[in-house]
Amino acid sequence: MNKKFLESTGDFKIGNEINFLFVKINSLVINEDIYTMVIGDEEEEISDRIWMKFNRNLLKDYLDRTSSSEIIDILEAEKGDIILIEEGFFLSDIDIKGEVDNLSVKINEENEMQVKGIVVSEIKDSNQEKREFGGAYYYKDDYSSFALISDKLKYKIADALKPYIKHKAVFNYLHKKLLHETAIGEENEFVLSKCNNCGKSEIYNELEINNNLCNKDYCRDCHDSEFKSLIDVPYSDTMLIHVFSSYNEILHQYVHRGKSIPQELIDQIESYMGVFSSREEVSLMNRYIENLFKKRFSPYSYEVYLNLEKIVNKARQKDVGKFNELLKHRNKFSSEKSLYITRQIMKVYMDISNKISKQYLNWFYPHPVISELNEEHSLFMEKEVLYDDINNIMNLYKDVFDIVPNHWFMANIARILKGKKIQVHCVTEKMYGHKLLQTTKDIVQGTELEAIVEESYNLLIRNSTAHPARSVDVDNEEIKLYKEDEVQTFKLNEILIQIDKLLTLHLELVAIRQKLGFEAKKDFIGTEGVLSFETDFLQKLGDKERPYLIVNQLYPFKEFAPSKEWWKNNITLSKVERGGEFGLQFSLNRPSPYTTKLEVEYQVSPHIEEWISMVLDHGEFMVMHRFCHLFLDRAELEEVDGGMPEEIYVYRSNKSRPYFVGQFEEAGLYTITDKMEAELQKIIAETKV
Repeated sequence: MNKKFLESTGDFKIGNEINFLFVKINSLVINEDIYTMVIGDEEEEISDRIWMKFNRNLLKDYLDRTSSSEIIDILEAEKGDIILIEEGFFLSDIDIKGEVDNLSVKINEENEMQVKGIVVSEIKDSNQEKREFGGAYYYKDDYSSFALISDKLKYKIADALKPYIKHKAVFNYLHKKLLHETAIGEENEFVLSKCNNCGKSEIYNELEINNNLCNKDYCRDCHDSEFKSLIDVPYSDTMLIHVFSSYNEILHQYVHRGKSIPQELIDQIESYMGVFSSREEVSLMNRYIENLFKKRFSPYSYEVYLNLEKIVNKARQKDVGKFNELLKHRNKFSSEKSLYITRQIMKVYMDISNKISKQYLNWFYPHPVISELNEEHSLFMEKEVLYDDINNIMNLYKDVFDIVPNHWFMANIARILKGKKIQVHCVTEKMYGHKLLQTTKDIVQGTELEAIVEESYNLLIRNSTAHPARSVDVDNEEIKLYKEDEVQTFKLNEILIQIDKLLTLHLELVAIRQKLGFEAKKDFIGTEGVLSFETDFLQKLGDKERPYLIVNQLYPFKEFAPSKEWWKNNITLSKVERGGEFGLQFSLNRPSPYTTKLEVEYQVSPHIEEWISMVLDHGEFMVMHRFCHLFLDRAELEEVDGGMPEEIYVYRSNKSRPYFVGQFEEAGLYTITDKMEAELQKIIAETKV
């Protein structure tokens, strides 16, 4: 391991952070500071060992805590002394944290050695639960990371990841988390264990362990764990990532392209999909889940979204009439070009992510299917990928900079805030670059949008992309931008941060405009997300048992849902016949201009037969509605009064699934018509034949 570490140190930059775990020390060089060589291979020269520099006080403080008085005495030896232990160690199994630096180690009066090593800033005892993993070190800079861990741990992680191979996003998340938690020693969210029965590696979430929902000494197959997969653990990152990535794939790979959604993909997230799953339903669910994802993993994007939402709502409250007029010009703040560029942003970053993930897997530990490591990979794949794709990223900047619909939307929101009329031609498709930006700046000046535009748009970066006016300095991690005789030099990460600000602004403007689109279709989209129509019998205090029809709807549609009475007024019951058998059909009449009915059919079971009979006896049934909460956002628990989850029938999968549910709301009594009564009687008659 030392050899690979030393090979990699040539690329390490002075000042970069590094962690080294399970360090053993059998030598000390006493100077003003204390130097040590990490134990290595016998054939290694003294200069080829891994050198570390300890401040005397730092080392003494650690030794005081661990009652190592004998070693403290040794530290008082004469400067220049070299102390070696042939058997055993001064210190064993400690974790150190420090920075890479050039060290000057004085072996004696005549011999001073220059080496690259680690200036130690923190010492702590190694986690003995990870003793079997062996040594490890971890290095990172602004763009890349590298870790070297024992083969035993590599194969243990690979074995534990096998169940998640098909779930790519979860797989990638877990392999990075396990590396950080097991090798680097970060705070544990997951526990990597080995089954005492079959020997298989298993991953558990600390939530499962703390709440006695599993036995970490056994795998999920050998012990009756509450959850069969990390994907099923409520409110976990793995559940959120799985649902988000699945909805993204459905929306962008199938719905937007007009393709049928594969049943296998639907089966993965059937609990999160309504009966009909229209384009609008999938889009709204994707937006809801994406906001939860950003809140957890991309707080900057989420903050930008909330800020824009606040500004737009302020404009709406300022003048509802002008705001509604703005919404009539959707063709001005949305375009095919904007949609195309949005897809290109996703494609470029997805390509980069795929390259990094693939190389990351190949280097750090064996893939569960591909067991051999590729030793020829560079240690710094992430940085290399970044340089390869920097032109693609910068080209995106120019394209997004000149998206006129973004400028038009912000300009007219600013005009509303200033009490001015909507100006249809405030910016036009003929504008680009400096003129487009300056026009927008002039209009938004004095509003909350001024700071956003100023922070997000950089004309120099845009022009360096529009014209061949930049160069990338790989060695110094810099980009030089040229403007006539002027040269500006940026660190690579500075440029990427600036690019990210504009791309983020564009994506969040798209999200805001999409939400406005939902509002325009709320009469339709508010009736989507129906999980099922559930027949039941309920009894109020002092009353006899009566038939009820419960509409179960996913919570994300609450913002757009119609009045509770709407459900009662637009439900129809009818008899259907399939293959010679009769069934009961419930349908919702969609508001105009969306004429598609939402229809579900139930075969006549003993329960349905009993329900129909009671409806015929009473001549009516009560319609009730409730919202069903997904296990993704803990904040929603406040709306269910701390109740326990209930099993709700999901029509799409023909199974019951657990949800937290809100309070029942009575939509009103539904009185059956003579025609409906006749059809229900036919169903009962046929079942008795």
